[in-house]
Amino acid sequence: MNYAGEVVVLDSGSHSTKLGFSGESLPRIVIPTRYHGRRPIVGGRIDLWDRVQEMWLEMLRRDLSVEPGDHAVLLTESPGEEACDRERKAELFLRDWTCRGSPLRHSRC
Repeated sequence: MNYAGEVVVLDSGSHSTKLGFSGESLPRIVIPTRYHGRRPIVGGRIDLWDRVQEMWLEMLRRDLSVEPGDHAVLLTESPGEEACDRERKAELFLRDWTCRGSPLRHSRC
């Protein structure tokens, strides 16, 4: 099936990361939030930006077989996420990876 242009949903928390396409009832991938033995997200806050960026890009390419620039990516955020972290995520997905869009939603919605 061709998923070109579909919205990718990415939910990264301290314990697990879920990835899939909007409109599907379940995520395609659910894995522990660990990258090369390290936990890049602790207490809902990204501590290791370089590791989480590598993890996200690898998941998108390897697990979903998509390039970020071909899709909008819906990101979740923890309730206490700081504005600077939201801004950094938006810059990564919109500017660096040229995603078609990257709205943020609270993970409890």
